[in-house]
Formats: sequence, C-alpha cells, structure tokens
Amino acid sequence: PAFAPLAAPRANGGKAWRDIPVWRRPTALAAELFLVAGLATGAYFLTRPTPAIAFNERDWVVVGDLRNLTGDAVLDESLEQAFRISLEQSRYVNVLSDLKVRNTLELMKRKPDTTLDRATASEIAIRDGARAVILPTVAEVGGRVRVGAEVIDPHTQTTVYAESADGVGAESTLVSIDEVTGELREKLGEAIASIERDSTPLPQVSTDNLDALRAYALGEKKRYEGDMQSAVGYFKQAFELDPNFALAQAAIGRIYIGQRKMSEGKAAMQRALAMREHLTPRETLTLEASLARFGPVTPLLNQWQRLIEMYPDQLAARFGYAQDAWMMTNRYGDVVSHAQASAVPQSPYFAMGNYLEGILELGDEDYERAIAAFQVARRKGYLGAGGSYAYVFEAQRQYEQADKTYAAHGGSNLAVALEDIIFA
Repeated sequence: PAFAPLAAPRANGGKAWRDIPVWRRPTALAAELFLVAGLATGAYFLTRPTPAIAFNERDWVVVGDLRNLTGDAVLDESLEQAFRISLEQSRYVNVLSDLKVRNTLELMKRKPDTTLDRATASEIAIRDGARAVILPTVAEVGGRVRVGAEVIDPHTQTTVYAESADGVGAESTLVSIDEVTGELREKLGEAIASIERDSTPLPQVSTDNLDALRAYALGEKKRYEGDMQSAVGYFKQAFELDPNFALAQAAIGRIYIGQRKMSEGKAAMQRALAMREHLTPRETLTLEASLARFGPVTPLLNQWQRLIEMYPDQLAARFGYAQDAWMMTNRYGDVVSHAQASAVPQSPYFAMGNYLEGILELGDEDYERAIAAFQVARRKGYLGAGGSYAYVFEAQRQYEQADKTYAAHGGSNLAVALEDIIFA
C-alpha cells in the first residue's frame, strides 16, 4: 500500500525496475565515483608536502653560470652579473663571491673559467658550506623573453624550486630578474616586508643599458683574472655607455687604490658616491668605509662597525675592520672575533683571516693561541706571509725556531735578508 500504484511500467519495453533514489542509480553512482576521485586527486596535489630545502637566515648560495638559450651574446655576462647584483641586496640570503668560487675551483684542480653547471656548482656549495645552488636561465618562448632560475639542493642535485618571469624584448630582462629573485627569496623563507625593504629595481642600482652591464661584467672577469689594465678599460667603457653607472666608477676607484694610485682612486670613489641614488645601500656603506680610510681613524672604525651591524656577513668588512684596528690603533684582543668571522669557509679571506687572527693574538701576547691560528692558516694553504709567525718565537726568545719558521716561508732573497737583519 502507498508504494505500488498498480500502473503499467513506463520503461522501454514495458519492463519494471526497482524504484530507488536517484543518487543510488548506476549512472549517478558512476558520476559520483568520478567526482570523488577528482576531489581526492585535487586534495592530494594541494596538501602534499612541497619540496623544501633547509634554508635559514644568512645561509649561503652559489650562483651558477647563466644558461643563455636566446643566442644573443650580449645577455651572457650582463644578465649573470645583474642576477648577482639583484640577489645580493638581500640581508637574508648570502651569495658566495666570485673570488671565493674561483679560489675553490683552484683547490678542486679546475680551471678558473670552468662552467658552473649543476654538478660543479653543487660541489663548490658542499665544499664551502653553501646551502643551495641557484641556476639562472634566459630563453625565448613564444616571442617573449623568459628569465628563470632553479634552486638546487647541492647534495642531491635535484631542483627544489623554480621561478620564471616573461617580458617583451631584451630590455625586459632586468625587470624579470628582479621579479624572479624576489620570488626565490620568498621561497627560501625571507619575509615579504624584508624583500620590499631591501629590493631596489636593478635599472636604478646598476644600469638599464645591457651593453654597459656587459662591459662591467667583463671588467669584473678581468679583475678576478688579475688583468687590471683591461679591467679598468672595460669599467671606463661601461661608464661611458651609462654616465649614471655608479658601480663602474666605484670599481675603477678600487683598482686604482689597489695600484697605490691614491688620488685617482679617491676621486673615482667620490664620483661614485655622489651618485648614491644609483647604488644599493650595501654598496653605499662600503664606499663610505673605503673613503673613510683617507680621514681620521675613529670615523673609519665607526664606519666599519656600521657596515658590519647592517650586514654581519660582509666578510671584507670584518677583515678590514680587524686589520685597520690593529694597524692604526694597536687594538688586538677586542677585534679577534672579526678576524675569526672573516675566516669562515665562505670567505675569500678563508686562510688570511686566520693569519690575521694570529697577528692579533701575538699583539695580545697570547703566544699559544697565536701559534695555533698561524698553523690553521698554513693548513688552509696560506703561504703569503711568514714574518709574524716567526715573531711569535722571537718574542719568546726561541730564535732557532723563529729562523726555521721564516725560512720555511721563503719569499724573495731581499725580503729574507731584511728579516734576518731585523731578527739579528
């Protein structure tokens, strides 16, 4: 009763079927099954753990060589340099310097111009304690120029993250680089507020002229190779192509200072600093410290301290502060920590920092610590000095050991003869 209406079935052929709810019928069940499978698949992809890398604040990265798939040679060195300039603005991510990379390649018995591909860059990262490798790429896709970068785990050489940005024409690449590095910094854990604070557009803090940027990159390459004359030529060319290219002017000043051309170096650095709106905050502070060396000692040391407080892993500043404090104010023990900080595996002063530590410990008359520091410097391969190491034994009246220590250093005949006279 109330269930079978005693009417003829309405199905085709006059056959009856069981009267069940729609959601339980075979067609509906199949559709529901597909829906549940789709939802489960979507939930898996949304909730599965993202590949990650254990990256912490102030960890180090190795930037590999740019893969240029566009065929435009102008982009080779220029975009690689631009990528490094953009990433180095971060206070969260530290970038291993070109000089340190070349030093490590030398220890690996590789040529300085060895391509930093996935395998080589990963080996350098493992040797120098860098947490990640970043491999930048530029390619032409569908008539647009795409700049991309992969974050690589050096231990497995697998890609952890990948970001890209597209633009129209080669001139769009600098904006794309800023976008890509910003995304990578966020993926590595940097706060968005920090990224916004420490990110000035590349065209402003370098140049929007790709030819000028390429000349600058070639100048840097020559500088690391020790060809200072060619390096200055490239830097001058970069500045001629873009008169607002402050980095090129600063690079000229540094080379002149290294060549003891003090007046020319100072003038070049002053011209660069006058264009501070075209410099990153880090570069501005570094230039100010370099120029402070032409003035009184106290402001110089204060400038070094400001730079270190803002950028604790500016290893050149650590080394410079410890060296200037020793040479100009006879301060020793209270700046030892800065020499030690400059001797970390990621530093171009990896071994020199320990030698400087030994000098400071000697000045503080802690001979045991001084000898230990000098020995570490020697084990790391620093053979560029020997006088201070020998002074440790002279100070303790161990003259025979002092002579042996200095003789093991070698050097020019004149230098050895002068040290013999001093010791005598």
